[in-house]
Amino acid sequence: MVAILTYAREVVLETYAVFIQASPYILFGLLAAGILYAFIPKEKIHVFLGRKSFGSVLKASLVGIPLPLCSCGVIPAAMALWRRGASRGATTSFLISTPETSVESIALTYGLLGPFMAVVRPIAALITSATAGLLVNRADRAATGEPSRRVETCPSCESDSSAKGHSYLSQIRGSVRYVFVDLLGDIGGWLLLGFALSGLIAAFVPEDFFRESLGPDWVSVLLMLVVGLPMYICASASTPVAAALMFKGVSPGAALILLLVGPATNMATILVVSRELGKKSAGIYLATIVVCSLMIAFAVNALAAYLNLDFVISFSPEHHMVPLWIGISSAVVLLAFIANHYRKKLFVQTVRD
Repeated sequence: MVAILTYAREVVLETYAVFIQASPYILFGLLAAGILYAFIPKEKIHVFLGRKSFGSVLKASLVGIPLPLCSCGVIPAAMALWRRGASRGATTSFLISTPETSVESIALTYGLLGPFMAVVRPIAALITSATAGLLVNRADRAATGEPSRRVETCPSCESDSSAKGHSYLSQIRGSVRYVFVDLLGDIGGWLLLGFALSGLIAAFVPEDFFRESLGPDWVSVLLMLVVGLPMYICASASTPVAAALMFKGVSPGAALILLLVGPATNMATILVVSRELGKKSAGIYLATIVVCSLMIAFAVNALAAYLNLDFVISFSPEHHMVPLWIGISSAVVLLAFIANHYRKKLFVQTVRD
């Protein structure tokens, strides 16, 4: 009983440490996401993605990288692009780059994994999504006709609407509500789960376990691929898990595999791609993510070794990159918004019952 309580205390302390360290970066990313949401009209996005060209694919990839959409929310957004005339390649690129990274997950990556991984992550998402889009467009050139365009919806994601005619104040108000109520409600539970998993890994897995037990880096890369493929986790929630794994000896390339594959290969997205864009597009979608992620992971490991980078991952308070009081305040704010979301959700469910 004493041993169980000791381990439980260790898990709580490790979870608390990583949550305190990560919270300021999550808040910063959410604020940046709100600015993007308020002042970049969706209609402007749709106009440039219709052609089966490299330009449309590249634009779709670049548009998707900073967008604050969860793995679930990207589905209706991508289908809106498809229904409004975006090419299969551009839609595929958007479906990959958007869940793999976002402005808040990049900020969180910087806070937990450092500047190298914060730069590498969006570049890897860009390469993977652009490659998949180009391959889908190439396979689509000889095809005629279009598949049925059924509308996929997600109960927690906002429908596409125009901000035209609204004042800046109303746009800001709407963006604050979207980011701190809808978006944080979507990803809040997954974030808490990610932090809890990181606490479990930090508490129970011995230091340097993966490096000593798995041997060469390529073994851990393949292991993270196998783990990440069936996993359903958003970009932000996967970040503390990757940080905890690197803390225990996983190579940066292996951690990157989890960050890329985990958010982009859930079954819901694959089924929608298969039904809406065709089975060939779905096959290219999945194969490109796997192959590109592996190649990028090995390249990142080689680059890190060449540059002799030392990844010091620590969740202890003395290694915080921001003052402790800011971390605690940010954590309290985040928990308040997440708790409020679930309070409202429980109230609605109670009323319906």
